[in-house]
Amino acid sequence: MAHKKSKSKYNKKLLYLLLICLSLILIISTLWVYKNSLQSKTIIISQQPSSCSGEWISCPSAFVKDSSQASITIQNSALQEFWKNFNIVIPTTSKINKVTLKLDFYSDKRSGYLEIQVSGNGGLSYEPSHKIGGNIKEKTYIIDLTSDLNWTAENLDNENLIIKTICIQEGKPNNPTCYIDYLITEATFTPFDFSVFISPLDKSITQGESTSTTIKTSFLGGLSQPITLTYKNCPPDSICVFTPSSGTPTFSSDFIVRTYTTTPSNTYPIIISASGDDKTKDSVFNLIVNPLPLNISNNETQIPQIPPQQNETENQTQNKTQDITKNTTTTTNITTSTNITTSTNITTSTNITTSTNITTSTNITTSTNNIYKHNNIYKHNSEYNIFNKYHFSYKHFNIFKLFTEYNSKLYTKYNYLSKKYHNFK
Repeated sequence: MAHKKSKSKYNKKLLYLLLICLSLILIISTLWVYKNSLQSKTIIISQQPSSCSGEWISCPSAFVKDSSQASITIQNSALQEFWKNFNIVIPTTSKINKVTLKLDFYSDKRSGYLEIQVSGNGGLSYEPSHKIGGNIKEKTYIIDLTSDLNWTAENLDNENLIIKTICIQEGKPNNPTCYIDYLITEATFTPFDFSVFISPLDKSITQGESTSTTIKTSFLGGLSQPITLTYKNCPPDSICVFTPSSGTPTFSSDFIVRTYTTTPSNTYPIIISASGDDKTKDSVFNLIVNPLPLNISNNETQIPQIPPQQNETENQTQNKTQDITKNTTTTTNITTSTNITTSTNITTSTNITTSTNITTSTNITTSTNNIYKHNNIYKHNSEYNIFNKYHFSYKHFNIFKLFTEYNSKLYTKYNYLSKKYHNFK
């Protein structure tokens, strides 16, 4: 039983180890693919000549690999041939990595050799020679011409590239014959290329805000060329700008988007394009423009207007005052001053502040000489004071009847005291 448990644990560990190994392989493969994707591709072009001139016989036979050959027999001096028009077309912004000459050569005698020179300026000058030969059986030679010139695409075009071959004799026997079965020039080059990377790829903002992202262009190969940055699908009522808008890789640029409150809320896939040397690389920057938040504050709350309370007019007040005092004698002077100050301030917010200040001043001046002439009134001075109190309250009631209810008891008491006052008088 213990043996089975131990074996089960061993199998689990083995399974875990296997999963870890598979994960590592997957990660390494992904990194390798990613690395290669960031490198410019190398291109190899191989071309045979399409024209020749010189002293060799049947030179066009070397254009094609078959049973026929171009040949020359040395008599008294070395004999040469010029091979042209290889039709090698390479973009001018490419970097030339390697140039080689491949040919099948042999001689009928071991004294036959071949000297090879290259010109990159249409024959104005030739570089140092490369020598092959001494073999009587056909052999394929690969001559590296990379270090002969600081190669450019122009050096390899039909106007400039010329291969010169010279059949020479070294030692004996004399008068060897040189044969070239096939001749081809091969150029390895890397065209100009670049990559575009946006960081971050997504941004979310609110109407009226600004944001930016970084555009990084990386040089991958070839001869670095200027790149221009452009955009499409900038949001309406917005401003989009690069700083800077061009450069030579590797370089970085900030892409800035300025929105306004009138910019429609939406998701905008802005296309960022980098163009140079007839190449265009596109990437997408996703900009999310959110609407402004709905700030419903208390200050925006609409409070219905409260109609002002209807106060009695000055004429109505005077009429009621005259009704009260029409039975008084001329010896009693009653001066009534009523000041009503009402201020109603309504602030249209949740808090409504209403201030109502009512100031009532009633001054009653009575000639004391007339009062104290009559002992009855003097005797009932306390009741007269009560009358003053209720007389004031009654007028208060008449002036502000809109704010209080009718008090019948108060009215009755007033009539009683008023009659008694006149009886005493």
